[in-house]
Amino acid sequence: MEESNDVENTEEKVWEKLKEKEEIIEIDSVHQFIEKVHGFTQKESKSSFFYRGEGTLFKTSLPSIFRNKGLFENEKKITNDAMSAGAKDLKRENTNFDIISKIQHHKGITRMLDVTTNALTALFFASSTAEIDGDMGSVQVYFSTDDGTKKFEDNYDHIKEARIKSFTSDTAEVLSTLAFLTTDEKEDLTKDAYVKIGKDENERIFQSNAARQLLGEVRRRIPAFEDRIIPIDLFRPIFVIPSQNDERITRQDGAFLVIGLDIVHEANVHEKKLSYYETQKKYTQEVFESLRVKEDDKPVRFLITSKKVKKKLQNELASLGIHAGKIYADLDHISEYLKSKYSE
Repeated sequence: MEESNDVENTEEKVWEKLKEKEEIIEIDSVHQFIEKVHGFTQKESKSSFFYRGEGTLFKTSLPSIFRNKGLFENEKKITNDAMSAGAKDLKRENTNFDIISKIQHHKGITRMLDVTTNALTALFFASSTAEIDGDMGSVQVYFSTDDGTKKFEDNYDHIKEARIKSFTSDTAEVLSTLAFLTTDEKEDLTKDAYVKIGKDENERIFQSNAARQLLGEVRRRIPAFEDRIIPIDLFRPIFVIPSQNDERITRQDGAFLVIGLDIVHEANVHEKKLSYYETQKKYTQEVFESLRVKEDDKPVRFLITSKKVKKKLQNELASLGIHAGKIYADLDHISEYLKSKYSE
């Protein structure tokens, strides 16, 4: 009980801070939520939208690897340990993206953030009343202006614009492979890539030890991978549409927002006062905030204010066929849903 009070008090403090810098839209029905989302998507009809629902109110949403310095500095060890412990579940995964996205979707520690292309799926997660969740919940909306034809220039003006990639793309594979490098190797790679941004095609082949290590890790899974990477691709965020061979991802219309290296750290190399971890975390926060849908220049957040409202939304979503038994593929969740449905 004391833990619940702590969570509640923390959420109240977070809410007070968020109200100052975000456009908060309190929701109490699925109909209202759909109307509001539709309004935003109509205004930006040429954009693609991704949604993230969270059953607890957090100050910021970050990939798990950036939430703690120890996790960040041990990314390679964490990834290798996860692969070793989960070898049976990962043996069918063919690429580094497949491996890291599988780990991520099963609550692992990665540089990916789970999102969905389905707004109602995000609302389902925001309405969660599981023991680990708080009284509040929220949905954030991200966007990309990439329609598959837009040309992204090789310069800083487009650094924070996220492109949409498929799970087969070279960029998705390269950014996923960063998980197999040490912190020192990633920092060296940052320096190597930074000085080559905007150079001609012949300058895009990396010569540093860190770059060769990156390519070596990629080629463990894709031997024919070319030894050429566009430097700025290591800094740009991407939305990745995964393959449909994981039933849970398919049911949830899942996708991933993937972050690469930190260009701020190297751009301010002569003035830096923060550690590599601190600048990477700060840069990731700035990038993710820039990708959120805004109103009056403030990021939009759909807010659920209580467990009572959560329960109401759960019932409304269930009437539309969106419930734990549908969202998850395992018998445990189906059983929990049926128990909740028929209990008095």
